[in-house]
Amino acid sequence: MLRKKKVIWKTCLLVIGALLVFYLVGCDHRGADEEVNEAGNEKLKAEEKEGGEIVEICRESYTKAEKEGKLDDLDMIRELLDKLGENGYTAVDSENQMNMTEHEKLLQFCEAVEAKKRSCMTVVEVAGKGSCIIRKMETKSGDVKIIRSYYVYGDGKMELSSKDTYKAESWEYTEDGYLMFSGELTLKDSYEITRDKMMEYTAYSIQGTSFG
Repeated sequence: MLRKKKVIWKTCLLVIGALLVFYLVGCDHRGADEEVNEAGNEKLKAEEKEGGEIVEICRESYTKAEKEGKLDDLDMIRELLDKLGENGYTAVDSENQMNMTEHEKLLQFCEAVEAKKRSCMTVVEVAGKGSCIIRKMETKSGDVKIIRSYYVYGDGKMELSSKDTYKAESWEYTEDGYLMFSGELTLKDSYEITRDKMMEYTAYSIQGTSFG
């Protein structure tokens, strides 16, 4: 009888111990998941704040240029690039006619791609007639993912015309200082084009000023 009680107590202790282990492991997993979710939320908030700041800088410049009738003026584009650069953003005009601001950040990103390290950054491409493209770039294991947001100015506001995410199918930083990359856009419900898909070919002059 006494032996049976000892066996029962041992069994109960083993069950309680096993349950305690499972509980603690579960808590560890939940804690890790919460940390991952919190980090993801912080990253999203930072990206939203950055995007909002860029759009507001562009809106202010385009509003002023519209009043002065200078939406296509090169000096206006230069001033906008300077303002973006002063706020720490890498920016370039769509025709590569002017020096890229904060170009060192893009060079460092290219180095990370080549070294297959993790990195991320944002490039603002400014165009005439009140439009701009914000490209958020992320790299991991040598692959580059790009989130492309196309904004158009009108009635004192910057409207998001299209947004797409794609993997760069080609990526090359040339010896003469050009970054060239391409990828397939899927622009559903976009006002940019009438087709659902198109290839985007982009070239940035990082250390020079113009193609010709």
